[in-house]
Amino acid sequence: MDGQAHGAWRKAGQGALTRDVAPMAISNDELAGAVAHLERGDWPAAHVIVQQDEDSPLACWAHGIVHLLEGDTANARYWYGRAARTFPLEPSPADEIAALRAASQND
Repeated sequence: MDGQAHGAWRKAGQGALTRDVAPMAISNDELAGAVAHLERGDWPAAHVIVQQDEDSPLACWAHGIVHLLEGDTANARYWYGRAARTFPLEPSPADEIAALRAASQND
């Protein structure tokens, strides 16, 4: 995997490239539910939700956090790549979950 979120590159004004980001396949409420499960440490319940959306950056980030909690670092790295996020040098699931919650509320 190339570490980029899915989406087509296209020409923007002045010859710049921009990427179309996939819309979420899950609703904002479903994502909020997945985040609530993550906050409780219930990564299996969060996984059921986020695995339904393999394209949008927020869902892929949540999927990566699921695998952090699970202890599967290699799989977590893969999903961070799909989310176009840098994998933290010293990942803190609590910090990642808080940042995901903030990002999802601003989206």
